[in-house]
Amino acid sequence: MTDLYLSSENNSDITIEDQYEISEYTLIELRNARYMALNHVAISDTAKSLCRWLAQEAAGADQARKRGRRGQKREQFESAVTAVVADLLIGYSKELSSMSYRSVSPNTFSESPLSYRNFTSIMRGFRALGLIELPIPGFYERSQIPMGRATRFKPSLDLLTICAQWGVAPGDHKEHFAQATPPEPIVLRASKKQSVLEALPILADWPEHGIDCCDLMYLESEIIVQAMLELIRNHSAPVLSVHDSLIVKIKDQHITTNALGLILG
Repeated sequence: MTDLYLSSENNSDITIEDQYEISEYTLIELRNARYMALNHVAISDTAKSLCRWLAQEAAGADQARKRGRRGQKREQFESAVTAVVADLLIGYSKELSSMSYRSVSPNTFSESPLSYRNFTSIMRGFRALGLIELPIPGFYERSQIPMGRATRFKPSLDLLTICAQWGVAPGDHKEHFAQATPPEPIVLRASKKQSVLEALPILADWPEHGIDCCDLMYLESEIIVQAMLELIRNHSAPVLSVHDSLIVKIKDQHITTNALGLILG
């Protein structure tokens, strides 16, 4: 059994307090929870009807909100419910953990597809209806987990039963939900495109190159990590990273340049 120290800061409306003992199995679930990106939409008529009904039920069960939603606000709330339900079902179908996690700090919703108010309203409504289990708020285990973890959510048996009755089972989520289409990409005019290719010829055969943006992000991070280790281990030089850059003392500029040069070959 492991002690988890739970904090209810910023989560008082949808979380629990104090500490309690938790099983190793649950600890594995906590660690392997799936992130709630909240970026899915319903693609089947069944899922659209289900989420529209759940939105009505959740809105009615949220006692903290006194006024009803109309027009665009109601549509936004229904879309938010769809995103939440999709993430809960997808998370439930994953191996190692049936939980999903999401920070409930307001500032983490500034660039989210849905608002903080809608998210917390949905979770209050779902909790009142018994559609999610009691959320486990941000936690840490002092001896094993050195950094904080975001709030964990899990669909209840009632929600899973309702979804199954509507014909939307967790394992069939791909038939009913899909990631929202991103905004239209910026298309360069021919003259601009040619200028870009002249400056960066590697982009000419990019689609057939076999390397995607994730590969480049990984390589970039590995270069930064190796350079930092070189500076710390062999030169005792303090260093901080900022994306693809390194912050060092002025006197350490030369050894930093040399370290990056050696890694890049």
